[in-house]
Amino acid sequence: MIKAVLFDFDGTIVDTNELILNSWRHLYKTVLGRECRDEEVTVSFGEALWDSVRDRFPGYNTDELVDIYRKYNRQIFLEQVKIYPGMKELLVELKRRGIKTAVVTSRGITTSTMGIEKYGLADYLDVIITCEDTDAHKPDPLPCQIAMDRLSVKPDECIMIGDSRLDIQCAHNAGVKGVLVNWTICCPEKMRVENSKPDYIIDKAEEILDLL
Repeated sequence: MIKAVLFDFDGTIVDTNELILNSWRHLYKTVLGRECRDEEVTVSFGEALWDSVRDRFPGYNTDELVDIYRKYNRQIFLEQVKIYPGMKELLVELKRRGIKTAVVTSRGITTSTMGIEKYGLADYLDVIITCEDTDAHKPDPLPCQIAMDRLSVKPDECIMIGDSRLDIQCAHNAGVKGVLVNWTICCPEKMRVENSKPDYIIDKAEEILDLL
């Protein structure tokens, strides 16, 4: 019996795709004097920001560049973030059914909270795990495991929903079934038949209720 649903945040509950792309464009322009191509950065969606910046700007001070990114991201966050259709309704219904919920994200707590508050989701989320909660990030199972510990559920009692291969791998590494949202922009088609193949793919938020 499923007792809990774990959600990725970016690209799953809320549409932050353009927000993230604009933040990367700003960083590339500031540091390198050019904007990035979308495909340069969409492959990193779901990764911890520090790791993505380090890999793309070798020889630079990663902490300083992360600060540049995050400052701009916070400035434009509220005007560019949008909730995906059906997601709030899904969270409300899960709460009504007594099913526990958690956000498991590589985003920081500040902007995660901003998005949650903007759409009035706090009352429908039992646990929020962000990059500040652990030094190990997706696809490492630890973020998922921390959420399960705080919810007092076992791996076979929950599912995890996300938009990237890292979400699915994190879930599988923690012994949890992974659900891929079909509105992803960072999950190549071939991933769906390789090692990180999701257990389920959904086209609409409410399809989770059918899985339960």
